Amino acid sequence: MLLERRYLQMRVKASAEALLLYAVFALWFARVAETLDVTIFSNPTNVFVTENVSLECKFTGSTAFSLTNVGVQWFGPSRKEIYTFDGSKHTSKRQGAKIFEAGLRKGDASLFLPNIQIEDEGNYTCIVFVTPLKAEKSSELQVSAEPEVHLSTDHITVQNGTERSVSCNVKGFYPNQLDVIWEKETTKGIEELKDHFCTGALISMDNRTFSVSSRVWIEPTLKDNGNVYRCIVKHRSCPKDIIRTTRLTVKEPEKDSSVGAVVGSIIGAFVVCGTVLFIAWFFWRTIKVPPEIIEMKPSSVIHHLEENFINYQVYGFKPSKIRVVLILKRRENGNGKEILDWNSTDGYNINNVQSMCRNNEDEGRLLINCCEEDKSFSPSEPTLSCNSNRTFKLEGTVKVCPDVKSDNGAELILQVYHDTVSQPKSKAITLDVKAVPPKISNIVVPLHIYHNEPAALICSIIGFKPKSLQITWQQIRKDNNVELVRWHQDRTIFATNNGNKPKYHHQISEVEYEDKSYGITSVLVILPDILRDQETRYICEVKHNDSDTIKQKDTFLQITARPKLDRIVCDVEKPVAGECMTLQCQIRSFYPPGITITWLKQGEKVTENFEQSEPTLGIDGLYHLTTSVKSTLSRTDVGKKYTCQVSHESLAQPLEVDWVVDQLILAPKLTEVTVDPVHPEVGKPVTLFCKAYDFYPKDNEIFWLKGFEKTEGGIEMGDIVFDGSSGSYSRWSKRTFTPTYVDHGKEFKMQILHTGTSNKPVSSSHVLTIFGMPYVEDIKLDPPEAKYGSYLTMTCRITNFLPQDIDAAWQQNGNRVVKGITVKGPVKEKDGCFSVTSQLRIIPTAVNFNQEFSFQVCHIKLKAPVIKRTVLILPALSPTLSSINVDPNSPEVNQKLTLSVTLTKYAPAAVKVRWFKNKTPCSEVINQPAEIAEDGLFSSVTSTEFVVTEKDHKCVISCEVSHPATKEVQEKTYWLFLKGIENEESPYSNLPKDEGVSQITCKTPHPQAGQPVTMSCTVTGSALEDSHITWYKDIYPLDETNCIKNKSFETGVGFTTALTYTPKQEDDNCHFQVDIITEMDPISRYFTLKLT
Repeated sequence: MLLERRYLQMRVKASAEALLLYAVFALWFARVAETLDVTIFSNPTNVFVTENVSLECKFTGSTAFSLTNVGVQWFGPSRKEIYTFDGSKHTSKRQGAKIFEAGLRKGDASLFLPNIQIEDEGNYTCIVFVTPLKAEKSSELQVSAEPEVHLSTDHITVQNGTERSVSCNVKGFYPNQLDVIWEKETTKGIEELKDHFCTGALISMDNRTFSVSSRVWIEPTLKDNGNVYRCIVKHRSCPKDIIRTTRLTVKEPEKDSSVGAVVGSIIGAFVVCGTVLFIAWFFWRTIKVPPEIIEMKPSSVIHHLEENFINYQVYGFKPSKIRVVLILKRRENGNGKEILDWNSTDGYNINNVQSMCRNNEDEGRLLINCCEEDKSFSPSEPTLSCNSNRTFKLEGTVKVCPDVKSDNGAELILQVYHDTVSQPKSKAITLDVKAVPPKISNIVVPLHIYHNEPAALICSIIGFKPKSLQITWQQIRKDNNVELVRWHQDRTIFATNNGNKPKYHHQISEVEYEDKSYGITSVLVILPDILRDQETRYICEVKHNDSDTIKQKDTFLQITARPKLDRIVCDVEKPVAGECMTLQCQIRSFYPPGITITWLKQGEKVTENFEQSEPTLGIDGLYHLTTSVKSTLSRTDVGKKYTCQVSHESLAQPLEVDWVVDQLILAPKLTEVTVDPVHPEVGKPVTLFCKAYDFYPKDNEIFWLKGFEKTEGGIEMGDIVFDGSSGSYSRWSKRTFTPTYVDHGKEFKMQILHTGTSNKPVSSSHVLTIFGMPYVEDIKLDPPEAKYGSYLTMTCRITNFLPQDIDAAWQQNGNRVVKGITVKGPVKEKDGCFSVTSQLRIIPTAVNFNQEFSFQVCHIKLKAPVIKRTVLILPALSPTLSSINVDPNSPEVNQKLTLSVTLTKYAPAAVKVRWFKNKTPCSEVINQPAEIAEDGLFSSVTSTEFVVTEKDHKCVISCEVSHPATKEVQEKTYWLFLKGIENEESPYSNLPKDEGVSQITCKTPHPQAGQPVTMSCTVTGSALEDSHITWYKDIYPLDETNCIKNKSFETGVGFTTALTYTPKQEDDNCHFQVDIITEMDPISRYFTLKLT
C-alpha cells in the first residue's frame, strides 16, 4: 500500500503584546519550530496467526523530552483506536496490547500485540505528540495462516479402461488467494495438467480462514502404470510450494462368463440415473429463493470527519437478478435522496452458475443508475457471488466521512428488489456520529519558576474535532479562587482587576492535522511572587461542547528565587603576609533556604576557618545570609584567586564571585635587641642593637623607646637594603647611652613604623639589668586559670642580684602570708650573680574572689622595694536556693511562724534578699553572715518571722534572692495553709493557678545582637483592662511603653503581652521577667535570652 503524503497546516495567531511577552514567547516558538520524526515498521510486514509481534514506532527530535509531555495513539484496521498513552496513563482497547514505559523514555513507542488473529490485519497508524509537536506514520500489517494439504489417498489402483478421481483438500489458509496445480510425473518427465480436474469454490470458515477442494479425474491405460500425480499448493504464507503425491497402479480387468448380463445391468443403471438427474435439474431450475438482508452496520464507531465503512450483505437469493437502492435521510431533509441505485443483468442463469462457482468472480455486467453525489457518503459497486448451495449473495460497502453537525442522526436505508418479493425488502440504520473529545496534556511548567520573573504555563489540547473549544485558566489560593482568563471562539477575555491592566498574558497556537482534528496550545504567562503565589494551584479547564466533554489539568507552583551575590569584601584594606584576614560575602534574595556555599582558593576547596550564618527570612519572603573565610597569606599568594561558590536548587550552574590577591604587605620582622657589653654597669656606655628585615614596601620609620617614652640621643640608622632573592627590604639601628640606677629593670625597645602596617607598629624589646641589682619577674600561675577547691601555685623568680642577701615576702590583700611558701636558692649563676625562686600554694575559696596577691623584694642595691602583683580571677556563681522551710510544719492562728531558705554554692558573698507575703514586703528579715562551706563556696541562711493571723490562710510567701555579681534573680514561693481552718472561706481563696498564663516565648528566630527581638506571653481567662503588667530586664523594670504591646482577644477575655527589645552583645544570657497581676493575684514568668 502506498502511503499518502502527510501534510501539516498550522495557523498561529499572533497579537501585539508588550516587549516582555515577545521575549517570553521567543523561546516557546523556537520549540514549535523544532521537528519531530517518527519511524515505523516496514510496509508491509507479514506475520502468522497466533504469533506475538512488536510493531515498531520510534520518535526522535532535537529537544529532550519528559514523559509528562508525551502522548501516543495507535490506530488499527478501519481506524480503530487500539492503545493510548497521555503522559501518565496507559489505556489498552485490545487484549494484551502494551507499550513499555521504559522504551518510551528512550523514544520507543512500539506496540506489542500478543496472539495475532486474522482480524488484526490492516493498516496501523502511530501518532506521537511531544508538546506542542505531532508526527504520525502508517504501515500495513499482513496476517497469514498456512494451509493444511491432504490427498484423499496416497496410492490409487485403477483397472485398465475405467475412471477414478483423487481429491486434494486444502484448509485453514488466509488470505483466500491460493493456487492449486496438478502435475503428472511419467518416465518421460513432469507434465502440468491443463484439464481433467476441477477446483471448487472457496468456503469461509468460522475462524475466518478458508478451505477449498480440487479433484483430478484419471482414465489410465496400461502404459500409465507407475505414474505419480502431484497436487501443488502455492500461498503467500509458504516460501516453498506444498506438494502432496499419489502413485497410480493400473490393472487388467477380470474376465467374466456373463458379460452380456453385466453390460445390460450397466445400461439399465445409466438410464435410471439419467432420469433422476433430469428431474432434479428441472426442479432446481424452476425454484426461486427470496433475498435476506443479514447485515448492515459500520465497521467501527463513527467519528466526525473520519473515514469509515458501512457494510451490507444480501444473502441466499435465486435467481441472481436483483436491484439495490440506498437512500440517505438527514434531519433537515425528510424525504431523503438516493445515493445508489444498482441492479444486476439477467445474464446470471443456470447455465453460467458452474462458471461462477469455478472462478469465484462476478463476470456479469453491472448497472448503476445515476444518483446524486454526497460529500459524506460514497457507495461502491456491490459484489455478486455464488454460494456453495447454488444461491447468490450480494455484498456492498459505503465509505462515509460524516460531519457531526449535519450527519449525526441521519438515516441510511437499504432497499432490495427481487422477483421473489412483491414489495422491496428494506433495512435502515441511524448514524450516531461522535465528536472526538480532546486529549489534554499535563501542564508544562519551567524547570524552575523564579520569583518576579515571567513564567509560561503551557497546556496542550490535541486530537479533537470539530474545532469549537473553550479554555479557562483558574488560580486557586488559600484565601480565594479566581478565573484569570477565558478563551472561546477565538476571543480572549481577562478577569477584571478593578479597572487595572491584567498582570497575566495569554497566547494561543492552533494546528490543524491531516485527519481534520485540531491541536491548540494555550500559554499563560504569569509573574509569580513568592509571598502570594507559593503553592498556588493553577487549573487549565477545557470544555468541548460537541463531545460533551470537560477536562482539566492542574499544577502547583513551586517558586524559587536565585541567590544574588555581593562582591567579596576583605576586612583589611591591604592584606599583610603572616596575618589573618577575613573575606566576607553577602548572599541575598534566595528561596528556599537550603543553600550550599563553598570557598575555593585557586580552584581548591577551603575547609578550615569557614563560617556561615543561618539563613534569615526577610520581609520580602526571601532569605539572606553572610559567609566568611579566614586565611593567613604568604608572599607566594600574590595573584591567587579566592572564589565564593554558591549552589542552590534554583541554579543550573553554581554562581561564583572572585577576589584576587593583587598586592601583599610584608610586615617587618625584628631580631632580638642585643646589648654590648652583656653585663651593663652604671656609668659605663652600653649599646643596644636591632635589625628590621623581610619587609615590603621599603618606606619605614624607626624609633627607640624607654618604657613608653621616646628617646632621641645616641641613635644611629643603617641604610635600607633590598634583598633580590626574597624581594624584601632590611635595615638596622642602634642606640648608645650611659645607664644609671634608674634604668635598671626598664624596658628598652626598638619600634618600626612600616608604610603598609602603620597601624600596627612592630617592636623588639630588652629589659636592661644593671649588674648586681635584683630583677624581679612577673608572678606566674599554675594552672593559669584558678578554680575553687583546686590547688593553685603562684611563682615569682628573682635574678641578677649581688650580694646574695635578699628579703622577699608574699602578701594577700596587704597582709603577709606565711603558710604554703617554698623557696629555692639563692643559687649562684655563671655570671657571678645570684637567683632565687619563691612559690605560694593555696586552695582558692569564695573568699579569694578577685583578691590581690603580691610579692615584695628588698635588697641592699634597691632604693625602694620591688613589688609584683596579681589578681585571682575566679568565676562568679549565683546561689542555689533550697525550698522554703517552715517551722512549725503545721502552723496555727496566733502562733509564731519562721520561714527560711538556705543559700549554697555561691561567690562572692554579696546578695540581696527580700521576703514577701502576698507581694507585700516582710519587715522581719534575718540574714545570717555567709560562711565558707567544704566546697570552698559561700553558704548562708535567710529567714523571716511573723505571728500568724487567720487572714494569712492560703497566702503566698515568697523569697526573692538577687546576686549582683551574676545579675541573676531567683524566687521561691510557699502557699501557707493554717491548721484547723482548711474548709473556711478565705478572702484569697480565689487566687488563680498558673495554667492561665503561658511561658514566655521568643517570636524571633535566631535572635542576634543589634536586631529587634520580640518576646510574648499569653493570658487566658482574664481581661486586659483588669490586669496589671510589668516587664523586667534582670531586676530592673522596663518603662519604655513603646516597646511593650498588649492586645486583647476578640472575645474580650484573654490577651497577649509582647516585649520588643534590641539587645547588645553583652545581653547574651540576660534574664527577662513579666509580672501579671489579675484581680490582686500575682503570676510571674521568666525567660533567658540566648543570642546566636
